[in-house]
Amino acid sequence: MKQQDVPVLQYPWTYEIGPFFQSFYEEQNRWIDTDYQFMSEATRTKYKKHGLVEAASYLFPAASTKDRLLIARADSI
Repeated sequence: MKQQDVPVLQYPWTYEIGPFFQSFYEEQNRWIDTDYQFMSEATRTKYKKHGLVEAASYLFPAASTKDRLLIARADSI
């Protein structure tokens, strides 16, 4: 089978991220450590690498800090 080159996707909107997305990792890790006690430590470590708070900042860059935390929290359920 011949390999085909796939073009890089380009979107018509700007690429933005919330300015303080990295500051929420501590909050995310606390959620995972307290709410996911039924999971093994290894699994919780993997969950922490998913970057749910970062995803919330990418999807909703204009959201307030409180809103971003709520969005990330909902993504983690």
